[in-house]
Amino acid sequence: MGNAAKETISSNPSLVSEPQHALRVVDSGHITDDRKIPTDHLIKVCLYRQGSKCCKYIVFSDIKQDFCCIKRLPTMKNFIDIERGMSAKGDNCMGLPDAKN
Repeated sequence: MGNAAKETISSNPSLVSEPQHALRVVDSGHITDDRKIPTDHLIKVCLYRQGSKCCKYIVFSDIKQDFCCIKRLPTMKNFIDIERGMSAKGDNCMGLPDAKN
């Protein structure tokens, strides 16, 4: 489990217990380190585990072992945009890197 996940668990145990609440991906190098979501952003902007307000572009990268943003990756973003069965519906910022609220 990545640093963001560990930090989230230790400081906010009610928010996350395991990364199963995010779409898990085994990426082939498309998710770069600058797409890792800082813990503060994950909680305050992405609204992780906060129902339909939670950002739909959060994934848990098995390679990075951390929560990542795929909003600015067109192929992955398009997959999420057409998926209708997700409970997360949020689109809360411009996406990482360079996210602006």
